[in-house]
Amino acid sequence: MKRDLIFLLLLFMIIINSPIILAQKVLVVAPHPDDEVLGVGGSIYEHLALEDQVKVIIMTNGDGYLLAEKLFHRSLFSSSDDLIKFGNTRREESIKALKVMGLAKTDIVFLNFPDGYLKDILFHTIRDPYFVVKLKTSHSPYSGFKVDYSQHELISRLERIIKTYDPDLIYTPHLEDRHSDHWVTSLVIDLILSKNKLNIPQYQYLVHWPNYPQKLKLDKNLQLIEPSELRDKYNWVSRSLTDRVITLKELALNEFKTQRLISRFLDSFLRKNEIFAINPTRYIVQNPNLRHFKEIILKDIKTLEKKNLEKARTKIKELSLYNTKDKLYVKIKTTSLRNNKIVFYLLTPQQNNLIHKFSYNSNNNQWEQLNDNLYLKINKEQFNYRENIIVSAFSYGQRKILDRTGWYNIELLN
Repeated sequence: MKRDLIFLLLLFMIIINSPIILAQKVLVVAPHPDDEVLGVGGSIYEHLALEDQVKVIIMTNGDGYLLAEKLFHRSLFSSSDDLIKFGNTRREESIKALKVMGLAKTDIVFLNFPDGYLKDILFHTIRDPYFVVKLKTSHSPYSGFKVDYSQHELISRLERIIKTYDPDLIYTPHLEDRHSDHWVTSLVIDLILSKNKLNIPQYQYLVHWPNYPQKLKLDKNLQLIEPSELRDKYNWVSRSLTDRVITLKELALNEFKTQRLISRFLDSFLRKNEIFAINPTRYIVQNPNLRHFKEIILKDIKTLEKKNLEKARTKIKELSLYNTKDKLYVKIKTTSLRNNKIVFYLLTPQQNNLIHKFSYNSNNNQWEQLNDNLYLKINKEQFNYRENIIVSAFSYGQRKILDRTGWYNIELLN
């Protein structure tokens, strides 16, 4: 009952554009040490000031930032032991930074997954854990959680904490953040909430996006503003920060001494506010009239990062879904098909067989091509249909992600 009231309050906040939410238990999930302060540092302080209970989960120890590690240890080469020492240093930096914001060490949990590999682990469907070459292990070498680098561990460790802690509000990275560790962290939370049918409000904070934050410099008089490409796709709320809270956030960010290489980027988050996106659930009602298939259910016109623009010959412009009693129809509209690989991902949170991957192949009768549009027909029996799915489309070139849509949580209604 309490959570339903909080959720209704959240909807009311969106309407009046108010950043305040009454939450007795707050969970902050960050992919790396420093993300929790960059995106949510001021909000953590505000929640603690309201005597809310706050817990922070950090997915990795930030041991994958090789250039920063080399500069910090003043070495040209990084052994696995060097990276683990660097990860331990970054853990301590987060503990000190969060102490500045008023959070006790006992309220911080490090899950010890490898920095930069969350996507590989989530999509690793082989029984054996994923082996990280630079750490020379498929298991966490850190103290605390002794995790295997497996899909099961990635989901179950976080799921156990969420179910035990039972938060009223979760702060997560943005689902369309350009760093894979960020969107994977958010996706895993989405999967957990969908699987357990938990109606917990989520605030998504953005860290990595082209030309974000605007004006890459320290200027405490500026406001954080959502990127124009994402403005209309999500509901956004802004929390104003007092001068005192901004000063505390600056002191906290100064604790991340290993990150001096990107100090201007960190300083750019010292603004008069923190902003958060709320990702709405989409609904698709069954309709046997296929003439309406071309109706756009999900529209995603995107901008690529500059470094990928030239080599990304295939950009995904739109992703559309159409729901019938027995089948799910998918339309992927591209700029051109050429030689890039198109993959449609369908995730079923309630199933043990979580990830269903459909790669475009002209010889596969599930797929049809018309000009630069791809059409995919999926029998619902294939993925043991249970109403809720999460979908996305990716364009790959030379095994690298060149373009992708957001991840969409879909309710398939009868």
